[in-house]
Amino acid sequence: MKFKVMDYVGGNGDIWKRCIRQTNGLRGKPQEADEVIRWCEQQFGPTIWNITATWSVSRDGYSAYYFRNPVDCEWFLLKWS
Repeated sequence: MKFKVMDYVGGNGDIWKRCIRQTNGLRGKPQEADEVIRWCEQQFGPTIWNITATWSVSRDGYSAYYFRNPVDCEWFLLKWS
């Protein structure tokens, strides 16, 4: 997978790292999307978009991943890029 990383400013002003998926291959949800989410939940905890969240995924479940901690973003990229 290929990702573009950029800063994302949350509603409360927190800066997150956003990994935007650049490759899909097929239209619709990629096969490995569920595997990516399971891996993130094992590494970083459940995906919840709230004040204590450490990571999240876009509403479609695969096109972007968000990380509060830049180190978590790097770990994600090492695994999935």
